[in-house]
Amino acid sequence: MKNTTQILQWLLVVVFLVVVANTTSRRIEAKTLVTMANLLGPDLVMNVHCKSKDDDLGPHSVPYKVANYSFRFEPNLWETTQFWCRFLWTGGDHYFDIYIDTRDALKCNEICTWKIYTDGPCMYDRYKEEYSLCHDWNPPK
Repeated sequence: MKNTTQILQWLLVVVFLVVVANTTSRRIEAKTLVTMANLLGPDLVMNVHCKSKDDDLGPHSVPYKVANYSFRFEPNLWETTQFWCRFLWTGGDHYFDIYIDTRDALKCNEICTWKIYTDGPCMYDRYKEEYSLCHDWNPPK
């Protein structure tokens, strides 16, 4: 009986160490970069304001095809990191969850690149090498 208890204790220690090693390796990785390009249309400035539960990144204006808006962050250990953004332009006002850890971490591989269109955002698919991961805007609140 004593041997069985010792084996179970060692097994628990090994499982714990594997979990810690996996979690720690993800934590050591470089920060995630999210980049958004304004492809709303000529003469349309994209005003974007992104937030998470812990961070307010403030408002930013992005001219059409001239510049991008980017930010970096470190995903949390629990894989619950989420950033949502409000996109405003003449004739448009929408929200979108620009980063959801469980949806995007593996797709982005630390770099999430988006093109923002009037009908919704499209993420770069690194496997297809095109902006084919398109989404609808979040439903109105």
